[in-house]
Amino acid sequence: MCALLTNVLDERRLSAADVAALYRQRWSLEVMHRTLKQTLGKQKLRAQTPELAACELDWSMAGLWLISLLTHNAAQPPRLISPAAALRVIRTAMRRGRRPTGKHWLQRQLRTAVPDFYLRRRPKTARDWPHKKTEPPPGTPRIRTATTAEIRKAQAFRKEKGAA
Repeated sequence: MCALLTNVLDERRLSAADVAALYRQRWSLEVMHRTLKQTLGKQKLRAQTPELAACELDWSMAGLWLISLLTHNAAQPPRLISPAAALRVIRTAMRRGRRPTGKHWLQRQLRTAVPDFYLRRRPKTARDWPHKKTEPPPGTPRIRTATTAEIRKAQAFRKEKGAA
């Protein structure tokens, strides 16, 4: 079940196809955030100040984009690339410290950086804590109109953020 909250009620302005396209884009972002947090190990930033945390996040994103660019240059469709395997290939190339053997060595190696396709006998389980999620999935959202007090609070918040 999927729900979209919007103030666009005219279907000519936001069709079902538009909603489906937005959902696909959102899913791509979810996968990118998962890759950043799990594959690159950025669940927690290590910087001590907000400015340094922003810088750390910027460089982490640049690294993720570089991995994406290199795998794209390896002529593999994005869905057939394993970011973890690509990262292992790139780390191997960096550890070598010299020009890799053969022309286009990195592209050839990145073409092999694909996810596993074997059939699992049971579902994958998380190695990190918590091992299993126990929270029930969220249901359909309860939609209501904002009260006058909530509208005033939101306007004051927006005004305060605009002044900062």
